[in-house]
Amino acid sequence: MAQHLWDKLMSGGDFWEVVQRPFRAHEVTRAELAALIDRGLQETRGSYRALVRLFNLPASDYKRFHAFLYQQNCNLPVGPYRTARATMRRQDRPPPPHGSTDQPAPAPDDPRQVNFAFVSCQDVNESKLNGYRRMIFEDERAQPEDQLDFVLHLGDFIYEVVQYPEEGKPRFDRKLYEVARIPDALKVRTFHLPTTLAGYRAVWKGYLADPDLQDARARWPFVCIWDNHEFSWQGWQSILKAPSIEQPAQAIKVAANQAWFENIPARVKAPSGSFDEFGSVPVKNVKIEKFDDDGLGLEPNNIAAINSLIVYRALRYGRHLDLLLTDEHSYRGPTPFDDPGPEKLADWGDFDGMFPDDLLQALDGGRAFNGGNPPAEMEFNGVKIANPRKDKPPQAILGAKQKAWFKDRLRSSSATWKIWGSSQGNLEQRADPENLSRIV
Repeated sequence: MAQHLWDKLMSGGDFWEVVQRPFRAHEVTRAELAALIDRGLQETRGSYRALVRLFNLPASDYKRFHAFLYQQNCNLPVGPYRTARATMRRQDRPPPPHGSTDQPAPAPDDPRQVNFAFVSCQDVNESKLNGYRRMIFEDERAQPEDQLDFVLHLGDFIYEVVQYPEEGKPRFDRKLYEVARIPDALKVRTFHLPTTLAGYRAVWKGYLADPDLQDARARWPFVCIWDNHEFSWQGWQSILKAPSIEQPAQAIKVAANQAWFENIPARVKAPSGSFDEFGSVPVKNVKIEKFDDDGLGLEPNNIAAINSLIVYRALRYGRHLDLLLTDEHSYRGPTPFDDPGPEKLADWGDFDGMFPDDLLQALDGGRAFNGGNPPAEMEFNGVKIANPRKDKPPQAILGAKQKAWFKDRLRSSSATWKIWGSSQGNLEQRADPENLSRIV
């Protein structure tokens, strides 16, 4: 009977006429109704709103449809249907259960509401990921129309800096948990940093072993962008940087990109040109000495490394959401405070290193500041230094190409909401020290 009902619905029949009327007449059993709903939810990946459309009902019938199913105890939980199989089982990585971003998104004219959560900066070395357990608990008890469609992860899916529990005292008196033993690691202070693909794979394997993360990825698709720790603590472009160390790391950047590709289902093409295998990017670790006017290092191995995986992208989700994800480390320049001089100007005695805004703008602007006439010197609080950025390119975060793409996408988007998936805060941190007491 369920197959007969399905065929009639797929031929354009109305749910109320094809299913509800014979059900009321006891011609269709509750088990047959449940079997029909089960098949429909398999088709819609757990979306009751999509099921309403599939069964040839107007969107306005959603509440009536759901109420009918509730009365018959056939409002099946959506969790099992939202559990997506990984479509790509890539070589040499563990196969924990996880979600996938290949679930079909609503069409651009679909008026349904969009529900998503955003997370970032998860660390299994110093903590547990039981926040996901709470998210699952609440989502299971929410009404279908209020359940999450996906989780937006804004980076630091892993922390590549790994502490070993037996070495030293952890920060904040936290307990340290085992993540991995990293082959060919570079040690900085008490941290072990991966320098090869095998090392990054070991860290990813340790993170993906967390049971709450596994359950979250099984329940929802994750839409991810990386931050800094998927590659390097303080790194930028293909330069590995951590306290007391900075070195060219084109081969390490490629390894980090490959490990991300192997463990994050995403519609991004690898050097192989496919979604299945990363491919090969032969690069050497070569010092980067020349930068263009946008701060991009022109050394060929650097260009090849940062372009080995381009993850900035846009995802349209129905009529209301255009989600723009940006990469804020692969194309950025060095922070102005990498130069030692400016720290001498900061007020460390009274205001914890606060720095005058006009001087910061001059540092950010580099050689382009003031129409190409930056100050030769900087002075504050009785201290004078030479401007270390006078002959260097302006500070960049997105890089010229990504910034142009981002602005064009914003201009052309017809979505109600344009959401910027940024791995960093976008608001400037400012305060007026002379009036702090008045404010407080």
